[in-house]
Amino acid sequence: MKKRWTLLFSVLLGIFSCVSVSRASARQVEVLNGAVGESVTFSTRVPVTGSITYEGNNIGLVINKQTDTDSDEKFKNRLSWSSEFFTLSDLRSDDSGVYIVESTREEKAKQVYQLIVYDKVSTPRVITLNPYSPESDLCLLQCSVRNVRGLNLSWFRGNVQLNQTSSSNSSSPETTLILPLEIQQIDKDIFSCEASNPVSKQNITVNFTELCLQKPGIFSCVSVSRASARQVEVLNGAVGESVTFSTRVPTSGTITYKDRTIGQVLNKQTEINEKFKNRLSWISEFFTLSDLRSDDSGVYSVESYREVETKQSYQLNVFDKVSTPRVITLNPYSPESDLCLLQCSVRNVRGLNLSWFRGNILLNKTSSFNSSSINTTLNLPLEIQQIDKDIFSCEASNPVSKQSITVNFAKLCPHKLDKITDDNRSYIILVIITVIPVVLSLAVIVMITFKERRKQETSRSLKGSNGIYQPARRKRAD
Repeated sequence: MKKRWTLLFSVLLGIFSCVSVSRASARQVEVLNGAVGESVTFSTRVPVTGSITYEGNNIGLVINKQTDTDSDEKFKNRLSWSSEFFTLSDLRSDDSGVYIVESTREEKAKQVYQLIVYDKVSTPRVITLNPYSPESDLCLLQCSVRNVRGLNLSWFRGNVQLNQTSSSNSSSPETTLILPLEIQQIDKDIFSCEASNPVSKQNITVNFTELCLQKPGIFSCVSVSRASARQVEVLNGAVGESVTFSTRVPTSGTITYKDRTIGQVLNKQTEINEKFKNRLSWISEFFTLSDLRSDDSGVYSVESYREVETKQSYQLNVFDKVSTPRVITLNPYSPESDLCLLQCSVRNVRGLNLSWFRGNILLNKTSSFNSSSINTTLNLPLEIQQIDKDIFSCEASNPVSKQSITVNFAKLCPHKLDKITDDNRSYIILVIITVIPVVLSLAVIVMITFKERRKQETSRSLKGSNGIYQPARRKRAD
């Protein structure tokens, strides 16, 4: 009897162990950076059979180690499969996008890649913005370089970074990125301007003798005190809003934009340039620029002449506010796969960051300097497996605004949810079909066992009674 119960328990345990509840996971999209004219190799091994797709279109196949990588004209003679890996050569800017590499035999694997192709940066150039003045020991330098994707432009004193801007702060790539630096009392410190992006770096060391000391004998006018580099203050503003320059001008002073005077205060009487009229004002000792426009971005200098003598340069960056991102499903439903590939997109603006979150955990991120042009669309994919109750959201932000959207999987991946629901229903039916016969069998076994036990007990009782008591037979009378 004990063996029967043990066997029954093992059967039930095996049935219920077939139903597994696995937690959902979000697999990050792998980011690949490449330089124009060079090559990248996708790190997913495809030993025997597999494929590679670009933006949902198949561009390469491997079947039993036989390849077809020239089916797409765009990638002809550039996509290859060698030593179990796909490689894309002679990269172009328009190769940027979402690639999926899948191995379907021996080593089954699937990985999504975000390829970003950059131009290499050129060598920056430095000029002097302000002409020499015997009344001032200030030298305002400007470093500039051709703008490309992912560009960072920085000023250094030795190895110490003084100031930085990036291509996300520029109105459009393929123009010029500019970064000013204000120097006072020149000494022997080495200053340099560096341009870099994820695939290249170039720098230039400043020659102050040529750039700032334009009159002979200037050294005799410079005090021996230690040189100082005053950082240009960065101001961020939103289109349609206002910014206030923090330099006090109590009585008399000026404000310049790109070295042209746009506002003047003389004994508390103001005069404003026609272009900035009704937008630039001087109130409570400070200049304020209202109703900001994108083309207001640039270098401003505010100087106070009397009472408080000071001068400060500002880098004003005017940003459009970000719009609410939109999420769509990239891959069609496939019964062989539980993968749901989502894509978050938003209108591209200056300084834009686009991010995927699971709860408060950052999963993936890209920026507007990874996009070929502003005012297009910035995209960021995310691969989801086995959807659960985790909350996923996509967030668009820049220095002046933020918008986010929470993913509704019931709408975006309905087939996946239906599949999961069907699977659960199948498991329940399987359990019912399997368990009910077992329970019925168990009931039959219990009944049979109970009847056999009652029969045995009755039999033993009768035997015991026969051994103890025998009724006497009466003899018949002759």
